[in-house]
Amino acid sequence: METSGACSLSLTETMVKRRRPAPEREPEFEKVPRRLSVPGKDERDLLPVKQPDGKWKRVRTKHTAATRPKDEEEDEEPTEEEAAPVDPEAVRRAELEKLAKRVEDDARTVATKKVSIAKIGRQVGEAPQTRIGQLRELLDMANRDRSPVVQRLALLSLVTSLVDVLPGYRIRPLTEKELAMQVSQEVEKLRAYEKTLLQVYEGCVATLGRWLKSPLDAHRTCAIRGACELLRRGFDFNCREELIGLIISIGRGADADGRRAGCAALTDVFEADKQGEATLVAVKATSALLKSSSFNVPAELLQSWLHLKLQGASLAAPDSKKVKKKKQSLDPVARELAAAAGERGDVARVQAQILEHMFVSYARVVKNGAHSPLLPVVLRGIAQFAHQVNVELLLDLFTNLRSLLSDESELPTDAALQCIHALLRLLAGHGQVGHQMRGHEAMRGHEAMRGHEAMRGGEVVTRCCS
Repeated sequence: METSGACSLSLTETMVKRRRPAPEREPEFEKVPRRLSVPGKDERDLLPVKQPDGKWKRVRTKHTAATRPKDEEEDEEPTEEEAAPVDPEAVRRAELEKLAKRVEDDARTVATKKVSIAKIGRQVGEAPQTRIGQLRELLDMANRDRSPVVQRLALLSLVTSLVDVLPGYRIRPLTEKELAMQVSQEVEKLRAYEKTLLQVYEGCVATLGRWLKSPLDAHRTCAIRGACELLRRGFDFNCREELIGLIISIGRGADADGRRAGCAALTDVFEADKQGEATLVAVKATSALLKSSSFNVPAELLQSWLHLKLQGASLAAPDSKKVKKKKQSLDPVARELAAAAGERGDVARVQAQILEHMFVSYARVVKNGAHSPLLPVVLRGIAQFAHQVNVELLLDLFTNLRSLLSDESELPTDAALQCIHALLRLLAGHGQVGHQMRGHEAMRGHEAMRGHEAMRGGEVVTRCCS
């Protein structure tokens, strides 16, 4: 028993000893001190290279201008040449040379872009159906180019190209039913053309609106010119309200040349508009501006109303319910076709609305008093369109004009004579009402004229009462 117990104990001790790890001995090479050399200021370490005998060798090389760290370049002490004083004349000469080179490069770039702009305009004019997308390049140059000169050239070229390719009808958005229909390739191409044209046109109008607020005088002048040209050609096209709003803001501005250009564009539209829709939009906008600004409007805007073509128009009663229901029942396509053919019967109604807005504005100016700078232009307008006013508005204007004449101390001589002229024109052509009041106002007119010392005799009387 004792022998077996001893054997088991020695076996256990042997197993324990085997499980215990032997103490690690430090290799001899670890005891050798390392010799690490630090690279110098102008050196840098490369990857080690294996030698033929199997050993690895560290490789170093000197720094170059491209590999030198920036912090070392900043900390590097200047050399004697760098520390030497710099000649300011040489520095100024070097800067002038750089500037001249930059200007020369910019001029060369601008010349290249001018050729590109002219090329795009020519290509679009030759084949607008297939190359209408190139106008987007002009719009992009007008908005994003670095050179203001290129921007202005691109925008004016874009306006000229749009004026040449604008159709004689408004492009309306397609309905869901029309989009779901299968159409021929020709119709598909026409739709794509109209869509691209309308997108470029809307972008051009938006750019013109931004340029009108630009701090650059050249940009504002360019925008005025472009907006006037687009309105003259596209007063029956899309974005008509936006363009007229831009022109009216131009006509109200502080720039005298801009005011003349804007009012000239409105005058051209009034004379060319056959249907009267664009004229109605312009008159409405001007009347709203007159009311909202407390009559702070240049007289040139109201003077453009004297060029309105309102032959045969009159302030009639509004349409009946049957007429309105019949107009609302018309198909949109039928209305557009009738508008393009000039077969609409609502031209007289549109002109009646124009007259209504005009004379409401005239009445507001007359009620404002004799000191309004708009009064002479308003009296001329009343005298010019007086024969087309209905009796209700006639009596209102008649009362207001008589109140102006009653205060002779405030009303200047020229304004008094124009007021008398407007009264006589109002009374002319209104039948029995005019016969009842004409004698009384003629007598008042003679008394007013005798009371003014600035009269020039029969010449003034004849001119004012004719």
